[in-house]
Amino acid sequence: MTRASTTNIAAIGAIAVLFLFGIVTMMPRANAVTTMTCLDKTPPKVGDVTDVAPLNLNDVVNCTAATAHLGIVASTMTVIPPTGPSSVVATNSGLLSNTINSGDFNVNQVGVWTVEADFFDANGVKTQTELINISVSFLVIPESPIGVAALIGTSLTALGAYVGLRKFRSSAQPSLEI
Repeated sequence: MTRASTTNIAAIGAIAVLFLFGIVTMMPRANAVTTMTCLDKTPPKVGDVTDVAPLNLNDVVNCTAATAHLGIVASTMTVIPPTGPSSVVATNSGLLSNTINSGDFNVNQVGVWTVEADFFDANGVKTQTELINISVSFLVIPESPIGVAALIGTSLTALGAYVGLRKFRSSAQPSLEI
């Protein structure tokens, strides 16, 4: 191997490494911008709602929010469905009010749900608000062998009906023999 070809291979290798490094660093990551965590507790999508979104109708969700802000003496957590009134699902008061849990609730409407945690100081001033949006979809493909079999079965049935109809139409047309 000559010195020029070795230099060319090294340069190509360096460019490839830089290219791959650029691709890896640009890959999306799920980073939370809030200290609120909501968990979907309904199998098969058990986990953080930001990782398993969209949720299915009637999934059970549980949210916890915390703040490091000093002097918090009260907190509330409110669930706001896509339509309909909001409801306060938890309240805390006292020295350890910097963490609040919603308890379990069902997401029973399609759309974007909002969960809001408000933290108050001794003067009743809202010092911090944590929000998280939960996406709920009605168009979810079943994640079971029966669902997969149903999807494949309906596709094959449609294909069979198309082929059968095509054969029927071609046999029903008169032939032109001379």
